[in-house]
Amino acid sequence: MSRGRWAIVLAVVVVLAAVVAAYAAGQAKAAAPKVVRAQKFELVDAEGRARIELSMGEGGDTPRVRLLDEKGNGRAGLVVLPDGSPAVSFTDGRGGLRAALGVNPDGSPSFSVYDGQGKARAALGVAPDGSPSFSVYDEQGKARAALGAAPDGTSSLQLYDDKGKTRAALGAAPGGSPSLQLCDDKGKTRAALSTLDDGRVGLSLYDGQAKARARLSLGVDGTPKLVLADTKGEVMWQAP
Repeated sequence: MSRGRWAIVLAVVVVLAAVVAAYAAGQAKAAAPKVVRAQKFELVDAEGRARIELSMGEGGDTPRVRLLDEKGNGRAGLVVLPDGSPAVSFTDGRGGLRAALGVNPDGSPSFSVYDGQGKARAALGVAPDGSPSFSVYDEQGKARAALGAAPDGTSSLQLYDDKGKTRAALGAAPGGSPSLQLCDDKGKTRAALSTLDDGRVGLSLYDGQAKARARLSLGVDGTPKLVLADTKGEVMWQAP
């Protein structure tokens, strides 16, 4: 076969190969799915260990993403609960929950930290009305202190005993006037100290029925006054 004929054959082969390749590419592109549907995906590292999981959870109705360490323990996760609440969680090497950030169904955000036993020890949140709060818990999960601010500007710090009763409360009115209350084991106020906006200072003592029995105050000019009352609240003695 002459060189000219070989050239013609080679040209035909190249053209046919190009046509077949173009057709195959077109078929592959047309067959490529636009949506991949599954209930779980895994991203593995160089050793073939799953490090990221994307799934619908055990019940099949809770979308979540989990980040895993080298031992396969979950260390961080993002989930959307059945009620629509999103949450981000962080766990230790044993799988224990140590911190969680979420948004409640009413739209209020919250952040909690946990001890090695998985019990909440501190929580920060914002109520639907915009009131921020910070609470501290003991080993039993009971609130022992709470700091908050109301929409009107009133701020407060409350201390609780192991039964959940308020034992002390420190607050400040919207105008800035501070107050301090001390309570008994039933949560009833037994002593209160306050300073008014005009500069007056007062100290009140209460009986077990939360009735004021003694009041000591200082006027704006510094004049002291002491009032003692009976169980009905009527003045028994006062000076001056």
